[in-house]
Amino acid sequence: MDYAVDYGIRKETRVLPFEDGKEGKEFVLENEDAKIRFLRGLTITDTLWVEMGSGADYFCLGAAAHGAAVFRLPTHLAKEARGENAKSFTAQALARMAREEPDSFWPLRQEETPVLRLRVNTREYLHYQREVRGSVERRVEAAAREVFLLEQPEMTFEAFRKQRLANDPSYQGCLVREKQLHAEIEKAVKELPVYEQVFRRIRGCGPVTAGLIIGEIGDIRRFPKDHPERLRAYAGYAVYEGVSSVRLRRAGTRITYQPNLQVAVWYFSQFGVVIRKSGFSGWRDLYEARKAYLAGKYTEKTWEVEETETDERGRVIAKRRRIIPFSEWEAMPGPYEEKRDGHTFKRERRGLPLYSPRHIDQMTMRYVGEKFLNAVHWWWHTFLEGGEIPEEIEPSGRAPWLSPVT
Repeated sequence: MDYAVDYGIRKETRVLPFEDGKEGKEFVLENEDAKIRFLRGLTITDTLWVEMGSGADYFCLGAAAHGAAVFRLPTHLAKEARGENAKSFTAQALARMAREEPDSFWPLRQEETPVLRLRVNTREYLHYQREVRGSVERRVEAAAREVFLLEQPEMTFEAFRKQRLANDPSYQGCLVREKQLHAEIEKAVKELPVYEQVFRRIRGCGPVTAGLIIGEIGDIRRFPKDHPERLRAYAGYAVYEGVSSVRLRRAGTRITYQPNLQVAVWYFSQFGVVIRKSGFSGWRDLYEARKAYLAGKYTEKTWEVEETETDERGRVIAKRRRIIPFSEWEAMPGPYEEKRDGHTFKRERRGLPLYSPRHIDQMTMRYVGEKFLNAVHWWWHTFLEGGEIPEEIEPSGRAPWLSPVT
């Protein structure tokens, strides 16, 4: 029997059975127990057709463990198959693609099992590092400030704070678990061929950063070789009509991306490039060249200003955004809100100043992160194709994944 599966992580999973071109009645797996019962009922005569990614990886491995064949369709092809239909029609679209274009699906590979197990450890590692430990540290520090004022010990507050952290069992437990996960990730990632052939050759990309990236991407075939922008979008490094995804999210626009992958790329940019000495690697040279270019291009800090025009009833008629240099902003006459012909005109500064040294540094890090993702995308595909990979991957030369610094 063939099954088209529309997998849901925290919601119901829809399964559409079909055989010999005829579809059966769709049924729903409402919870984890129902999913387990379905998996245990599979045999070597069954085949699953699933959308690649979408949280279904572990479900697919469970099916393969019972002998079922598993084929996965890349997300961009699944979206094309759904067309204008709602997300709820994924199972029907997968069944149709399985009958009409079965070669579009990728078979599940056995070597993906250690990658998925790696993802479990990397996500737990980030959870302890960025959420649990930080929360405990803030709690201990808040209590330390109060106790420090009450007891007035013969030491500085910084020394007192460190003493409290050293004696706090919750904080020390977080550190112990974090170190254990760090060691497990480092050991596991070094056993993966893709680390040895690609990530180890990128200077500044350590095994833990590589493990985070490999775990979150999973199968690079999800992102076709001729479309690196899809990987950048998945990592939150996309630009939509000239506006970065970061600014769009701050403005309230909903954009789907993987935050853990974005953190991993930031780790590489910060710890593998920015804090390194000049000449450490080609990536550091790229960072310095791009930063110098931006500093020369934007010589004065500016404000992003939003100009709003409303009618006499307060309804917005027009809204415009302008980039205004500091000097021009200071020279503008006040007030910043005035009424003319029954309309109200208002100017308002938004966010932090643009093109300050800090902003230019962030722009440069983002640029390096984009080039790093392009390199990972290109050379990972090249590795799977059996192509030749240089001993050290640098952002230099005439490579398809690299655009000029300017």
